Amino acid sequence: MTANLPVPYQRDDAPKSGGLNKIAIIVAVVVTAVAVGLGMYLWGPVRTAGIETAAAAPAPTVTVTATATETMIVSPSISPSPAVIAPLPGETTPAPAATATGDDVASAGPLGSSDYLTSLDMSEYNGQADYDALPVNGQSFLHSVGLGVYDIGSTHWAEYTVDGRYKTLVATLGVNDVMSTDTVVEFTVLGNGRELEKKRVKYAQQVKISVPVEGNVKLRIAATRVGGEGSRSAVGAVWGDASLTR
Repeated sequence: MTANLPVPYQRDDAPKSGGLNKIAIIVAVVVTAVAVGLGMYLWGPVRTAGIETAAAAPAPTVTVTATATETMIVSPSISPSPAVIAPLPGETTPAPAATATGDDVASAGPLGSSDYLTSLDMSEYNGQADYDALPVNGQSFLHSVGLGVYDIGSTHWAEYTVDGRYKTLVATLGVNDVMSTDTVVEFTVLGNGRELEKKRVKYAQQVKISVPVEGNVKLRIAATRVGGEGSRSAVGAVWGDASLTR
C-alpha cells in the first residue's frame, strides 16, 4: 500500500541558487581587473623613473695601482783560501819579505821604466854622500851618486827605501878623476841587509854593473877605500848614472 506524501511547493519564478554564484564570480573578476589596471597605472611611472635614474648615474671609477717589486739576490763571491803546506821535518820556512811603509818609500812606476837614484830621497846615509855630475876617466856622468873615501878602510854609504818592485840596479862604477892615481875602491850593493854585489875598482877604470834587487825594500850602496893615498877633498867613489829599473 502506497502512502500518498505531500508534494513540495514549487514556483516557476522562485530564485535559483546558481544565478547568485555567477554574479559573485563576475563581480570578483571585475574588481580584480580594476585593481590590476590601477596597480599597473601607478607602478609604471615609478619603475620607469628608477630605470632612467640608474641609466643616467655615471659608472663608478675604479683606480688600480700596481706596484712592481723587484728583488735582487746578490751572492757574495767567495775567494778560495790559499792552501797552507806544512814544511817537512827538518825544513825551515823562509821569513816573508819585508814591506816598506811611509812617505819616504819610492814607488815603482810603469814596467820597463827607470828612476835615477838622484831623483830619490836617501832614507839614511853615513859619512859623505852627494848628488852631482862626476868624472871617471874623462867622462862625466851627470846623474851620479858620490860617496866619500877618505882613508884606507873607511866606508861611506847611502840607503834608499823602495817598494820592492824595482828589478835591477844599474850603474857605472869608477874613481873620481880628482883622486890620486893609486886609489882603489871597493863598491858594495846590499838589499835588506844582505850583500847582493861587490866590485873592486881601480883608478881610471869604468865598471858597469846590473844587480837584481826585486823584492828588496832597503837598498844600500857603499864604498870603502882599500888602496892609495888618503884624501878628504872630494867624493872619490862614483856611482855613475845609477838607476833602478822595473
